[in-house]
Amino acid sequence: MVFLAVVFLAVAFLAVVFLAVVFLAVVFLAVVFLAVVFLAVAFLAVAFLAVAFLAVTFLVVADFVLGLRALFPAVDFFAVAMFFTPFLTPCGFFEFKAFLPGSLSHPLRLPSYHQAYPFSIYGNPPQRAVSH
Repeated sequence: MVFLAVVFLAVAFLAVVFLAVVFLAVVFLAVVFLAVVFLAVAFLAVAFLAVAFLAVTFLVVADFVLGLRALFPAVDFFAVAMFFTPFLTPCGFFEFKAFLPGSLSHPLRLPSYHQAYPFSIYGNPPQRAVSH
């Protein structure tokens, strides 16, 4: 009887150890997977920012140095470059999202200051005095 109790306890102990090892292996693999995903997303974000920065720099330098405005008068290269600059900073990206059509109450109406900059790093706009 004592022998069966010792065997039962030994098997139970080995089962708990096995489950603990399996649990730790699953946790380890999950952490490794999340780390790989995080590094991949970070790499893609840095690559996108680098490409956007180089594109903006090229457009601005080419516009002023090479005179692309004279070659292509219908294209405002500085405006094209400025279109990409909000993606270079997180604050600029969130401010840029206010210009997207889904955020406007009417797609053809230009955004007001509050719609364009709901939380802006540039401060609040000057308030008009209310006349009674």
